[in-house]
Amino acid sequence: MLGNSRLADSCIEGVLQLNDETALLLDFQKIWQAQRYFLNGELDQLTKSIHAIDAVDLNAYQDSSFFLIYDTVFKMNIRLGRYAAVLKVAENGIEGMQAARVRIFLPDFWGYRGLALWKLGRLEESALAFENALNEVHAQFSKRSLLTVAGCYLEFARQQSDQSIFTNLLQEANDTIQFISSGLDVLPGETRESLRASFYASELVRSILELSNRESTV
Repeated sequence: MLGNSRLADSCIEGVLQLNDETALLLDFQKIWQAQRYFLNGELDQLTKSIHAIDAVDLNAYQDSSFFLIYDTVFKMNIRLGRYAAVLKVAENGIEGMQAARVRIFLPDFWGYRGLALWKLGRLEESALAFENALNEVHAQFSKRSLLTVAGCYLEFARQQSDQSIFTNLLQEANDTIQFISSGLDVLPGETRESLRASFYASELVRSILELSNRESTV
């Protein structure tokens, strides 16, 4: 992700220079200012700016940017170890989606909820949240969500000695990575290889593959 920081800087700069002072845009500016610090690895500045986002009503973004904004806030808080904030964001998001009768991102939000509960020491609740996340993944046949949930759930399952869940989920995640990579074969050469390189360089995919490699050498 940090490799995209220059492009992100130029995009974020445009947002920050807008003069529109509507509430939504001001919230958007707060989020993307923090995102700039996150992408550039400036964690001290991120720590100072992240608190301005805590009061933002993320459910106001009921459009195509909904998941991107939520996911950005999740990742920033996780990087800072602010798991109580992750839990609050996840629960608000689940509530907002259920109210709007939208399910597409529920697996991701349940996965982040499970991760937050685990890090906060609430293991039984965490296991239930992860179970809900996987049930939603399979009900929706969502390849994208499966990777997000796996990224949150795998270490928990391994540490809790849920070997069957761990092994099956790791295999499913690896199969999904291969499926998505193979799906890029329909694209022209340069575009295909650029997207494939970005996909494999993503923090989520790298973490799953590194875990697979560690398990294969045990």
